[in-house]
Amino acid sequence: MKHLYTAAPLPPDSPTHVARTPGARDVVRLFPEPRAAEHGSLGVEGGITLVAGPGMGRTTVLGQVQAALERERRIPSARVELPVQASDAGFYSFVGALASGARDALARSRCLAEPEHAPLRAALAQPLPFDVTSDPAALSVRGLQSWITELGRAAAQGRGCCLLFDGLDAVARRDWASALVAGLRFTFQAAGGVTPIFALWDLYFEESLPGSNYFRNVTRPIFISPLSAAPAGTSERDQLIDVSLAGLGAPARAAAGAIAGGHPGLLQATLAALAERVDAAALPGLDAATVRALLAPARPELRDRAAALLARVPQLQSALRRLAEESVAHAALPRALLTAGLVDLAADGRATLPECVRDALD
Repeated sequence: MKHLYTAAPLPPDSPTHVARTPGARDVVRLFPEPRAAEHGSLGVEGGITLVAGPGMGRTTVLGQVQAALERERRIPSARVELPVQASDAGFYSFVGALASGARDALARSRCLAEPEHAPLRAALAQPLPFDVTSDPAALSVRGLQSWITELGRAAAQGRGCCLLFDGLDAVARRDWASALVAGLRFTFQAAGGVTPIFALWDLYFEESLPGSNYFRNVTRPIFISPLSAAPAGTSERDQLIDVSLAGLGAPARAAAGAIAGGHPGLLQATLAALAERVDAAALPGLDAATVRALLAPARPELRDRAAALLARVPQLQSALRRLAEESVAHAALPRALLTAGLVDLAADGRATLPECVRDALD
């Protein structure tokens, strides 16, 4: 059976996207209307952090935020690619490459050509203030702050601008990661007119430098929740199931959910395996036992997928093991644990682990 399930990041206009809770709409609502006072300012010191575990859809949500800001608010926005290769050359080279990428991406904004953004266009046309004598393309934190400040002054004459950072977790293990976090904090705290949005996971949990808990204490954190389940048939999981398996009955849907939970990647893989093993005409007649039998050959693959996710969230593995052995109310769990996507909500309100996650922990 042909299906559309995928674990790849989705473009903003993908018909297979399931709106998240919270998601892009919740982020866009934080921005004022274009003609409101203090254009482009969130009134949130330091910006926004989208926190979610691997495979939970941060990149997709970030893309939708960018599209909505430009389409609905006419705010120039840019996805800032992480200069991974530059990180090998040292901190100042990384900062210089990060700023260069941000400038080039913002210059490609679709709404930058509008007349009210003329000051921002002029600011982007100026050379970056590279200030490290040993490397003509390197930038100190002071230089980055100077550039962002000037950019913000220009942007505030229009509707502001937004820089969206994805993948900063890739530098979490660098010995200068704390210096980067501190630099971002002071750069964006001191600048108006530029709103940063960071999509990350590891850095949120691993900030340890005293006084530099930027993502934890300065930005506004938004924790992306797992796909919800509801008996009414209108849940986020049902929306995803209906992409290719619209005829699937309630018991069969519940069986797939028990195996995969609400993690989008695990549920996508589970539904893809089911779609490949059943004809569309047979969907309404499938019961839970049949679904489990059809998915039995795919269980090792699903276990391996869950194990790969667990390997990327080592700071949560001990907590998940405890949940596998204890009875805990789902409502009592910290949001940072839930946003890993590896804990599910049982019918009686307890926290439970999806079967493939439990298999991976064994």
